[in-house]
Amino acid sequence: MAIPAQLTPPTPQLIPHQEFTPPTPELTPPTPELIAQFIADHNEQDNCPLFDRIPPEVRNTIFLYALLSYEDLSARFPDDEHYSRPEYRHASHIDPRLLQTCRLIYLETRFLPVMADEHVFWCHRPPPGNRYASNPTQYFASLSEEQKDHVDRVHFFTQQYYLEDEFPRICALPNMRPRSLKITLRHGDWWFWEDNNPLRLKSGWTAGLKDSKRLQEVILELETIERDKEQV
Repeated sequence: MAIPAQLTPPTPQLIPHQEFTPPTPELTPPTPELIAQFIADHNEQDNCPLFDRIPPEVRNTIFLYALLSYEDLSARFPDDEHYSRPEYRHASHIDPRLLQTCRLIYLETRFLPVMADEHVFWCHRPPPGNRYASNPTQYFASLSEEQKDHVDRVHFFTQQYYLEDEFPRICALPNMRPRSLKITLRHGDWWFWEDNNPLRLKSGWTAGLKDSKRLQEVILELETIERDKEQV
């Protein structure tokens, strides 16, 4: 009788560990019907000292500070990245939990984050973690009509090709209607800056500004290295 061969157990295969990234939830703006329901059906908070004793202008200042964006000091950008620069060294966040406390607070504060904070776009080479960082079209489409009307400041960090080719079309977007528009062209955004080419912009990039209906202020920042400062 043959003796069965000894079976060798299979070597387990190790699956490399992969960091789990939770999916980004799809956020949709509140519907006009929901806002109307909040307006029609909310508690006036007559017994709350926050509303009964504190003047509205003081209360709104408190709410404003609570809803301003803040830097996440645990998420510092690498110093050698193009998007890392003074005032933009860390990821920024807004904590919206104040809006969840009661309907009256929501009605008073729902536009404060949109009004008070700068809406920043990096076109292109954005910092990680923001799916709209290089897509103003989708970003503004995600806002409600009321939110769009309360956008105050928009800031573009833009490469030269984007400023001259895509930016006029972005300005014509009916969903983007800020009061103030800031454009920053960094030294590495100029065409062929490494080859010491002359710094120049095509004149047509401003054509779309006339289509921005609420625009009152345009700030243009042109940056370069010491070698080319006389050209600016």
